[in-house]
Amino acid sequence: MKTSLVFFILISLNMFSMQSQNSYLALGDSYTVGESVPSEKTWPYLIADFLNQKGIDVLEPKVIAKTGWRTDELITAIDDTDLKSESYDLVSLLIGVNNQYQEKPINQFTTEFEILLKKAIAFNKNGVQTTFVVGIPDYSITPYALKNDKENADQEIKKYNKIAQLICEKYNVDYYPIFKLSRAFKGKENYFVDDELHPSAIQYQKWFDSFKDDVFRLVN
Repeated sequence: MKTSLVFFILISLNMFSMQSQNSYLALGDSYTVGESVPSEKTWPYLIADFLNQKGIDVLEPKVIAKTGWRTDELITAIDDTDLKSESYDLVSLLIGVNNQYQEKPINQFTTEFEILLKKAIAFNKNGVQTTFVVGIPDYSITPYALKNDKENADQEIKKYNKIAQLICEKYNVDYYPIFKLSRAFKGKENYFVDDELHPSAIQYQKWFDSFKDDVFRLVN
C-alpha cells in the first residue's frame, strides 16, 4: 500500500512533463506578441521551444496580445474570446507599459492587473503552480524615448513593477523582473527594431535566457 501511494505521488508531481501535449497561453501587449519580430523569435515561442528541447511536449503558444494594449483592453480581449477555465497547462502575463505610457491612473493598473492575474490563474489547469508574470522593461533607455523626452519614465515603471510583484506575491505566482536587465541595452541599436522603441529578437533572447530555467522548474 505504501509503495503504491509513493508511486501515485510521483506520477502526480510529474503530470505536466508526462502529458503528451501541453498548452501554453501568453497574455500581454507588444512585449508578448513581439512588435516587428517574427513570432518564433519572441520569448513565448522561445519558452515553448526550450521546453520541447527539454523533453516536455508543448504546443505552439496561444498568444492574446497586441501592440498598445493597456490592462483594460487586454481584459476586454480576453472576455471576447472563447477561453475556458482550466484549459491551459502554462500561462504567462506581461502587461502595464501602455497604462504608464498613456498616463492612465496607477490605481487602474493595480485593480486591473489583479483581475488579469486571477484570470490567468483560472485559465491554468495547474492554478498558480505553472502561472508566471514577466515584469515591464525600462523603455526610457530606448532611442525613441531619449529623443522624445521619456527618459524619466523609469521611475514610474519601477512603481508599476513593484505593484505587479506585490500582487504576484499575494497569489504566490512567480514574478520574473527584467527591468535591470533591459537597462543594460541602452545605446545598443541592434537591441531594438526600426521604430527604436520595441525590442529586437536579440533582446527577447536575453529576456528568455534570464528566466527560462525558472519556467522549466515550474513545469518539471
